[in-house]
Amino acid sequence: MGQRGSRRRFAGVAGAVVLAGCLVLAGCSSSSPKGGSTTVPPLNTAASGASASAGATASAGASASPGANSAAGTGPVTPESMSDPDLGYTVVSIPENLDPTQTEVLRAYFAYDKATWRLWFRNEGLDTMHTVATGQLLTEIKHNAAKKNGSLSRPPVRISVSEVTASDDGKGYTVATCLDKTQMRSVDAQGKDITDPNNQIYLPSATFMTQGPNGTWRASLEDSGTPNSCSVN
Repeated sequence: MGQRGSRRRFAGVAGAVVLAGCLVLAGCSSSSPKGGSTTVPPLNTAASGASASAGATASAGASASPGANSAAGTGPVTPESMSDPDLGYTVVSIPENLDPTQTEVLRAYFAYDKATWRLWFRNEGLDTMHTVATGQLLTEIKHNAAKKNGSLSRPPVRISVSEVTASDDGKGYTVATCLDKTQMRSVDAQGKDITDPNNQIYLPSATFMTQGPNGTWRASLEDSGTPNSCSVN
């Protein structure tokens, strides 16, 4: 199946994602849309986002920063506004009390996340993936898309965001999430069900967002944690 891009396992996950400075490499299933091999930088835990809340609005009144990601859109960042029912993508919860920068980072993250699921669910959007992803992550997404051989993932997917946290070096933010893939299926190019039950899991993940010269936030690295060590609520 098409892989998500560049994800690697990390240790220390229990509900909300907790990232260590040095992440341990582990292989991810090639049949999962989440897999890969890059390292998310250490977090500045003092700048961590607040706990997640299903009804939270992330700085709804904050205006978009100059150069904000046009692919990410504008308006309030809420679970409802960031969900896409037509895609089968549901945001269950986001952190409360995010500042304006964290809000823009999260908005850009959702634009990226939905773009990748659109690719794995529908085989759409590879030619515009550069607007939401960059660097090694973009390279690996293209590589994984080329290996799909017509296979697709099938929704639904649900997601909870636990943290939007600045890196120690100040060069970006990590968005920590839990993905509910328990109802997802996989089909081959002929539409035959090839679902592997081992891939129907809750997956803790971390995506590193970096800002380009024009102010656009894009995903550049991803890691994933121990399956079924988080929850979506």
